[in-house]
Amino acid sequence: MRARIVMVIVCVIVIVLAVRDVPLGLHLVRIERERVVTRLERDAYVLAGRLAEPAADGLSAGEASEELAEYSRSGSVTAIVVDSDGNLLTGSAQDALPGESYLNRPEIVAGLLGRFDSGRRDSVTLGEPIVYATVPIFSAGSAVGVIRLSRPASVVDELVSRQIRGLMLGGLVSVVIGVIAALLLARLLARPIIALRDATRTFEPDGPDTTAKEAGPKELRQLARSFNEMKDRVRRMLDRQRRFAGDAAHQLRTPLTALRLRLESASNVLETSPDAARDHVDAAIEQSERLVALTEQMLLLARSEGKVLPPQRFDLADLVRGVADEYSALASEAGVELLVDAPAEVLVESSPIAWREILGNYVDNAVGHSSRESKVFLIVSNLHGRISVTVRDSGRGMNREEREQAFDRFWRGAANDSSTGAGLGLSIVRQLAEVSSINVELQQSPSGGVDAVASL
Repeated sequence: MRARIVMVIVCVIVIVLAVRDVPLGLHLVRIERERVVTRLERDAYVLAGRLAEPAADGLSAGEASEELAEYSRSGSVTAIVVDSDGNLLTGSAQDALPGESYLNRPEIVAGLLGRFDSGRRDSVTLGEPIVYATVPIFSAGSAVGVIRLSRPASVVDELVSRQIRGLMLGGLVSVVIGVIAALLLARLLARPIIALRDATRTFEPDGPDTTAKEAGPKELRQLARSFNEMKDRVRRMLDRQRRFAGDAAHQLRTPLTALRLRLESASNVLETSPDAARDHVDAAIEQSERLVALTEQMLLLARSEGKVLPPQRFDLADLVRGVADEYSALASEAGVELLVDAPAEVLVESSPIAWREILGNYVDNAVGHSSRESKVFLIVSNLHGRISVTVRDSGRGMNREEREQAFDRFWRGAANDSSTGAGLGLSIVRQLAEVSSINVELQQSPSGGVDAVASL
């Protein structure tokens, strides 16, 4: 990943430099060449002006040589002066021959015709192109001579190349700085990603805690935070699965063993004592029914664990009356009377599914622990914004320790050892309450029994 980040940044820098420096380089080449020609034109004009005054009496080779003395010391600029016939008077080059005709140079002919000329052409004498500027020397309104300043094109190209090399050096320095910055940026970006990768590789649900460090840019911090949250969810889920599997294995072992023993006993006495075999079969059926009920409760417990039940607006008082009607047959069979004390309407924002299951478990427990000809009350109250439903029985009651342990999985009180219950009812109540933001608790009833309370 680091290499890709560096390559992307370097490519961007190179593209930016190319877009900027190629037009700039072309501009510098043109400017440098124009600057050389402009300097030659300027110097040629100055020299032509100096020679114009003494030229009134005719151009003198000696005076022209004095004016060109500084150019004779310069190896890069060549200066020549020709008379009106196109013959060389003097020149700064060592191989200049006075009297030599320069009429075969087009710029000299243009100067003798009174025209100013500058540009670039191939030189047969030098064997390479030259850059020149030609200015006529006027006296009494006519051209009495021509002065030409020239430089080899290779010298001009070297000046241009020097500018281009400077520009390229600046670009190279920019690329180097960009590479260094890209490496630092890649390291900054890659470090939290590598740490997150290592955390994912070393994460084991049963191993030591592996937490990804939340560092780097905002997006990487969010990614590390999401990983940590996912890790916690996975561990909680696996803990729930292990706990559920352990609880199921523990609770199913006893009824399965009893079922197997009953069936074996029925098989042993089937021929000798049919009545005893029938009793064993009836007991086996009872154990199988207990197994079915236990399995259904455990599945309900597993499905509700870790979920959030969406709230709805409904009439809690009407729901309580519906639960009382649902369990009225069970209560009548046990000789218990169900009574509802509720306002006409109590509107709440909560989960009706959770309330129905919670109150159903409360009523089932209350009926099961009440004596015959007793009463179970379902009381709905709304006190200072706290809405609660109390299921009150008149059974033997529970001490504080029992009320605190009653919501634990598979807990059964000492007085309930003979019951066929699995000890999961109140555990389901607590779990449903947690996922629907309902408060549940057991209190001592004024009648000596238990007040099972659910409130918002």
